[in-house]
Amino acid sequence: MIQESINSKGFVDIIVRDMKTNKVVKECRQNTVLSSGKTLMARSLAGEVNDPFDFYISSMEFGIGGLDGSTPKTVSSGLTSLYLSAGVEVLVGRSWSNSAPTQATFTGTLNTETGNGLDINEAALKSANGDLFSMITFPSLSKTSSLQITLNWTIVFS
Repeated sequence: MIQESINSKGFVDIIVRDMKTNKVVKECRQNTVLSSGKTLMARSLAGEVNDPFDFYISSMEFGIGGLDGSTPKTVSSGLTSLYLSAGVEVLVGRSWSNSAPTQATFTGTLNTETGNGLDINEAALKSANGDLFSMITFPSLSKTSSLQITLNWTIVFS
């Protein structure tokens, strides 16, 4: 039996822009593709899809439970939800290109009106059927009305 391993991994560029000072801070972090995300891909390939089709990434969910003290929690691939959802979800922009055919990028932004007063420290890509695809934890970002937080989330198949 011939078997080839296809790995899915991802990285997230977190961009925080202070709209009052125009200061921009950028950090790149690795994410964890969850078991539910891998199941979603396998079901799609096997044609085991819902009608209407809902196995695509549609949104990004943000949370406030991603820390153990001041240290970002390790994300287990078996998680099915954020540690503690903040009830903040934004639609994502999606992109794919022939120049990088084995990757897709998703962009979600907390604008100056969204999530204010929260210490955001976790996020997840969410499919249209409600399942999480991948997740990340990071040091807290204290969201205020002067901050815009953008996550550029790239999933790579290798």
